[in-house]
Amino acid sequence: MDVSEEHIRHIMLYEFKKSNSAVETTQNIQGIYGAESLNERKCRRWFQKFRSGDYSLSDSPCSSRPVEFNDDLLLAALDEDYAVTVELVQKCDLTHLTVHCHLQELGKVLELGKCVLHDLREANLRARVHICTSLLYLEHSSPLLSKIVTGDERWIFYKNVKCRRQ
Repeated sequence: MDVSEEHIRHIMLYEFKKSNSAVETTQNIQGIYGAESLNERKCRRWFQKFRSGDYSLSDSPCSSRPVEFNDDLLLAALDEDYAVTVELVQKCDLTHLTVHCHLQELGKVLELGKCVLHDLREANLRARVHICTSLLYLEHSSPLLSKIVTGDERWIFYKNVKCRRQ
């Protein structure tokens, strides 16, 4: 069941006002909305916030500074060389995880040490179809396998030498 975080927080505040414990509240909410709706640790954090006198149901702002990252710089670096994640980490003074997350947001995945597109674009699909049809046409116009593989094996020189005792 899809339920909003704000709705769960309202229920947790209600249960807190009823003097229920975090464990009981978690079991009640999970019984109604499913096991994925709330975990006990999260409920304990909200109860601790309520105990301190803060009854606001909005998230507190994050204390960490948001990372300023230029995706255009990353794309330009990937156009030059696909194996640039380590260089970007060192050059831009970022963590490897930050670069990895931005690459995933751009739709790139790491395969065999290179960042490639996870999904093929329409142009890539058309290029693959064009290459396959041209190879198929080439095979029909001048068959390559018939020039190499033959059914006649008379051209193989075979000499069976038997050593005899003299």
